Amino acid sequence: MIKASARPKYDTAILGAEYESDTARFLADRLRARLNESRCVWMRDPSMADAEGTTTTDVCASARTVVVLHDRLWGRTPPTSEDRTALEARIARGAASTIFFVPLDEAPVPSWARKAKVTDLGKKGLDESMEILLESISAQGGRLRDAVSDDVSALAANYERLVRDRDTYLGSHRSGPACARELERLADDVIQRVESMERDEAAGEIEVRRGAGRCIIQLGPVALTMSWIRSRTDAVIEGRLMIMEWDGIVRRGTDQVPERAPVRHAYQPATLVREDVFVADAATEQTWRWRRDGRPLGTYTSRDLAARCMASLTARLEEVAVEAVRS
Repeated sequence: MIKASARPKYDTAILGAEYESDTARFLADRLRARLNESRCVWMRDPSMADAEGTTTTDVCASARTVVVLHDRLWGRTPPTSEDRTALEARIARGAASTIFFVPLDEAPVPSWARKAKVTDLGKKGLDESMEILLESISAQGGRLRDAVSDDVSALAANYERLVRDRDTYLGSHRSGPACARELERLADDVIQRVESMERDEAAGEIEVRRGAGRCIIQLGPVALTMSWIRSRTDAVIEGRLMIMEWDGIVRRGTDQVPERAPVRHAYQPATLVREDVFVADAATEQTWRWRRDGRPLGTYTSRDLAARCMASLTARLEEVAVEAVRS
């Protein structure tokens, strides 16, 4: 357990991939409202980075508590693999009870972290989860501010206003063109990242197919599809963004050869590997976010979502390469 006399520089550290910065900032703001010193929250965000260059290893060794924004990619990307090493060291010191995993999808917490705490905001609710975390910080010697009823009421009123403004905007015709532009930005960013990645022969050629509200990116033996599923009313608030990953070739057509019969290649048929569903979450085009359907946390700008798509596609490509060697 972290001793209070050690006077940790940070009350809590929020760990997650760079594309989770939106969620990290949201949680950090909620915590700072109750912590005696607002600077006692550390997160991986260049705009808020520690001037002294504190590393994940440093902060995991000394922070009173650690919050992990966890999804299926956590521990598999370069920054989060370093987080895993630092957390394993913290658990080895007997401080597992001061680590809080916040699930962002259905991926289970790693078996080596079974002694850590899991705070599912979708089940417990944000306020209750924040209180649990604050109690842990206080037990480790952190100093808290008393909750002011006026502040709590103002926070609730602000949230209700945001929800009302969001629903009004996304239910209006104004959000339609904005949604189309965000879908274009998302597809453009993913394509740019794929085309600029370093790859060997095993990665294969890149093939891109685009249509209205749809994009297919084939990268050798794997593929990514993004589709905007419209509702009957075509209201953005009822639409869904489906992002799916595939093994094999997705909708490859025939090669037309003049004066000869069409030739079909014997490619592996596409098999769905995973599917993520997002909804629009914005009150204006300037505040546009994509949020995981059915979850209160996990919001992304189109750029951050593109980064997550790229990380997932790269991870699957590496898995396929390993599987090919084993077979």
